[in-house]
Amino acid sequence: MKEEKADNPQGQKKPPDTLPAISFQPEEDEEGQEAGQRMGFTAFCRCLWHLLLPYKTRFSLVFCSLLLSMVIMAAMPLSIKIITDYGLKSPPNFRLLMIILAGILSAGAIASLTFLIWDYFYSRIGASLINDLRFKMYRHLQQLSMSYYGRVPAGEISVRFLSDLSLVENFLILNFPFILNSGLFLIFSMVILFAIEWKIAIFAAISLVVSFQCGCWIEPRASVATKKTKDVQAEIASALHENIQAQSVIKVFRLHRLLTERFGHMGKRFCETSSRANFLLYMTELVPSHSVMLIGLLTLCTSAVFVYHGMLSIGDLVVFQLVLNEVATNVSELTWSIPSYVQASVGMQRITELLEERPEVLDQPDAGHLPRPTHEIALNRVKFGYTPERLNLNDVDLKIPVNQSVLFVGPSGCGKSTVLNMLMRFYDPASGSVTFDGQDIRTVTQDSLRSHISTVLQESFLFNTSIRENIRLGKEAASDAEVEEAARKAEIHDIIMGMPNAYDTLVGERGSSLSGGQRQRIAIARAIISGPAVLLLDEATSSLDQATADSINTSLSKLSKGRTVISVTHRLEMGPMVDRIFVFKGGQLLDQGSHAELLSRGGLYSELWAKQTGFHIEEDGSATVKASRLREIPILATLDDSAREAIAKLFVSEQMPKGSSVVKFGDPGDKFYIIVRGRATVSKPGRDGVEHQVGVIESGDYFGEIALIKKSPRTATVRTDTDCVLLSLSSTHFLRLLAENPQIKAVIDDVAQKRATS
Repeated sequence: MKEEKADNPQGQKKPPDTLPAISFQPEEDEEGQEAGQRMGFTAFCRCLWHLLLPYKTRFSLVFCSLLLSMVIMAAMPLSIKIITDYGLKSPPNFRLLMIILAGILSAGAIASLTFLIWDYFYSRIGASLINDLRFKMYRHLQQLSMSYYGRVPAGEISVRFLSDLSLVENFLILNFPFILNSGLFLIFSMVILFAIEWKIAIFAAISLVVSFQCGCWIEPRASVATKKTKDVQAEIASALHENIQAQSVIKVFRLHRLLTERFGHMGKRFCETSSRANFLLYMTELVPSHSVMLIGLLTLCTSAVFVYHGMLSIGDLVVFQLVLNEVATNVSELTWSIPSYVQASVGMQRITELLEERPEVLDQPDAGHLPRPTHEIALNRVKFGYTPERLNLNDVDLKIPVNQSVLFVGPSGCGKSTVLNMLMRFYDPASGSVTFDGQDIRTVTQDSLRSHISTVLQESFLFNTSIRENIRLGKEAASDAEVEEAARKAEIHDIIMGMPNAYDTLVGERGSSLSGGQRQRIAIARAIISGPAVLLLDEATSSLDQATADSINTSLSKLSKGRTVISVTHRLEMGPMVDRIFVFKGGQLLDQGSHAELLSRGGLYSELWAKQTGFHIEEDGSATVKASRLREIPILATLDDSAREAIAKLFVSEQMPKGSSVVKFGDPGDKFYIIVRGRATVSKPGRDGVEHQVGVIESGDYFGEIALIKKSPRTATVRTDTDCVLLSLSSTHFLRLLAENPQIKAVIDDVAQKRATS
């Protein structure tokens, strides 16, 4: 999806194309290693400066207005001295008094006006700063490689955009102006205090510095505690996001109690870290505030002694105390901002960590444009692993002529989808190369590569917008006519026109208002609207019922003309219709050839084909099995054809949606199952009571055969990963057949005895 254009309301400045890099060096203090995890004051200021750089001219101008306002405000207490010493002195001079009062009122009006100018323009600058930062974060996310999204939970990323950015925004918009105001006011007020009586001013200044330093001494500890709190908050957000996405699994495996207990433990951790962080944040505000109050009282007592000894006039005492009270108020405002600063620095650190993430897949500085492939697509001795411990592709060497349809097949986890990731350059190989017409795709831009590729996935993601806009995402400049033509090719146009709002129909979150087949056809329309040279299909029909899948496969066959189509699938019914089949196992390319060639050679493809044949699926989704197919099941292999015919008639067709439990651990075993179509996960409970996956079973696999001849509890849970069509044989019907046919029972008992002793 291309980067969206940001709105620009009220003529706000558009975020710059390149913002200065934001980085920080962790600071250390007596808390040692933990303190090294926090962003220090200097680094935080450096980040703010980088954000302000694009607005430095505008900020400098409005800062001057703030400066003038603070000079006037700080000097206001002197107006009392001026009035009493000059305007009301004996003999009274009414004209002079009026001039003084007019000057004071004019100064107040100027201060108010300049302060209003500051507030207005800084509010716009502050909003622009946050918009720039948010835009930069979003743009940076688009540039990160797929490995980042596999490593960092979605909830963690969301928290940085919502909570962390909100903390920075709160500080910049609400607290930063107060800090500037109070800081400038303190400077000018201290100048006035020194002008009145420098001895008392020195005492007050030293005391204020010490009191403020007390807050700064607590701040690093508060920062570390707040960072821990934010990390736990991110864990909670990730757990919540995962819980919402996995509700079907949670209900199937009855995990609600376990996960609620875990969530409660996370809540307790958050409560503990948050309590410590909040206490320290309160202390950063409380200690300086109370210190300032004590300093004010001590200064008042000292000033009174100076007046008693004739070293200070009563007028100067009044002015001094008025100014000092204003100083105390502004110091308090500064201390009130410390908690906000601490939280903002933690938020900025976490945002900076995101911005410092570097994509693993980068365009080379001299990367060129990839022309439309006209010869072949190849993987040359490619080795790759998602983790250092395991190779997902091991020395894979293959060539795909353009405009051919090819199929990648093999067991789950054999590397089929990883090859697609290599072709789309979501990852770079550890060794070897991927080439289009002999040109290494690392030497061309990612945009030019992907402009020739479109994909249709097993769970195609539709955005929460109209059908028209979802299709148009495949080609941003597509006209309405092109959108409708793509829909016709995907054979979804008539269905769309039958909807109340036609192409303007909203699809809902992830396309929830549409059926699975409708979502896939819209995804196909989106994929073909740009006329891609290469179409990648990753289990594009595996989650659909047989009739819908067959219909979509027919549509895809029509659309494959004039382009290279690479399909990853567990279903082999497409095998006879493609030009070439590549067979993978354990990350290696085991074999390749046409459907007929691979069957004639035997091997893994022949085994997979044998597993998936021998079944018939009706239009309503119900299935039957041929007696000859039962020969592949060891416990039934030695029976004669008539016995297998009798058993085949006993099988009952069952359809189970994705996320259903076929059998559960510990339940009585009373059925034997064959997966006709679909995929399921086998899991067992560990010592911690949590289900752990131990295997995957697919079309043609079977389980529970011992249940036919022996009453025993299930030793594992089987849950459907996709919509599944299964055939089940109950032990009741099977045992009745054995009772009626003693010769079959003798054969079965012999096989069971051999399996029990083997």
